[in-house]
Amino acid sequence: MKVVFMQPDMLPEEALHNLIRQVKELDMDQVRAEIEKQQVEASKED
Repeated sequence: MKVVFMQPDMLPEEALHNLIRQVKELDMDQVRAEIEKQQVEASKED
């Protein structure tokens, strides 16, 4: 497991739970596809 956020006492409890929920909801396949798309577009610019 990778740490996405690591700052003790930086967020109130509710905000931390919200952040955790959002991380769990990430569609990593979609994230990877977007990264690949950006890399392809960047390589075309070179």
